[in-house]
Amino acid sequence: FGPARSALKTRARMRTARVRVKDEDWCAIDLIIVCAANFALYSSVIQAGFTFDDRFAIEENPDVVGNAAGLLDLFKHDFWGQDIASSDSHKSFRPLTVAAYRMQAYVSRKIFQSQVGINPAIFHLCSIVFHSLVSVQVYFLGIALFGIIQKKVEHTVSPRAKALLAAVLFSVLPVHSEAVAGIVGQAETICCFLFLLSFQIYAKSMSQIEGFQSMLLLITSLSLALLSSFAKETGITVLGAMVAFDLLFTNSEVRIEISNKKGNTITPVRWKMIRIAGALCTFAIYVLIRKAVAGDHLVRIYRQLENPIPFHSLAFTRALTTIFIHGKYAQLLSFPFRMSADWSYACTDYVESLLDMRLLSAALLYAALFSAAVCMKPWKFRWREFVFGGPMHSRVVAFMMFGLFLAPFLPASNLFFYV
Repeated sequence: FGPARSALKTRARMRTARVRVKDEDWCAIDLIIVCAANFALYSSVIQAGFTFDDRFAIEENPDVVGNAAGLLDLFKHDFWGQDIASSDSHKSFRPLTVAAYRMQAYVSRKIFQSQVGINPAIFHLCSIVFHSLVSVQVYFLGIALFGIIQKKVEHTVSPRAKALLAAVLFSVLPVHSEAVAGIVGQAETICCFLFLLSFQIYAKSMSQIEGFQSMLLLITSLSLALLSSFAKETGITVLGAMVAFDLLFTNSEVRIEISNKKGNTITPVRWKMIRIAGALCTFAIYVLIRKAVAGDHLVRIYRQLENPIPFHSLAFTRALTTIFIHGKYAQLLSFPFRMSADWSYACTDYVESLLDMRLLSAALLYAALFSAAVCMKPWKFRWREFVFGGPMHSRVVAFMMFGLFLAPFLPASNLFFYV
């Protein structure tokens, strides 16, 4: 029976290979669909010009269009080209985004043979490309998360199909139009791309067999997290997503068995502590860099034009208006019936009474978050071996809610400091 058994094994391997190739083909088709949706929706933006903040961040920014500015100046100036150590600076430290603008301005001059002005078409095209790359990362993140759930619970719909739906919905979400149509929105798209990429590499470091490979992936992911924060400050919150993921899922659920080069087993708890310590150290490095460069690691609001909330004399009114803004964000995300190209001074009035009907959207948001927290069934979570054990679906919801929804929003929530 030896030859027959060998033939059966060969056929099984061939069938597996065919299935794998088919899955890869479907994955390529999915990515084409996602990118096509982006370009179909936003291709008309390419013919647009510079608007609103684009003029200050690009056209009038010497770090972007100036020939005398050196690369080191990107670390000395804020997003708008001002001295970041100055007391008048907004403290928006985004050297990676400014470097991207500078490269696009260089390409624009080369293509259109202009030594004076720059053509916005290149910038708009890059904005669409960046948004497409983010959508692709959402697709791969969806495959990973839905795949984790499917290991425990059987579903008729494949993780790939769910991930495709999530990526397409992300691509066409109306609230993203500001980040794509406005060139200054590249700060968000570059930051988000590096955010998702660094997180997925971090998760990959949990699933590697070789200790050296795991450490290399960990260092890469933390470096990308730092780069994400150099695109926009909120990128540093990916470290919170990493720690949340590490505390909610065991190594075996992400598929690992870790050993070092000598064959000595590295216990999952010890490796988990190394990863979390690395994330905390990266955050400390970011704060120190901000402190050294800007003299302050926080964004500061000095003009009522940028954010009128901190300038009201009554703390009660400031609190109610902040709560209303939270509801406004949720409304724009879920039902964007009224949008604006520039949310700044006088776009929204102060909320001075608890009876103001505009607080209804915030009440619905907080109710939805509370309902999601209850659906997670936190009373079933158990702290064991450095991880919160509990129902798989509950842990995925917890990660989505705290790691990917609330944590990135906190720096822009006006709860801890005004932005």
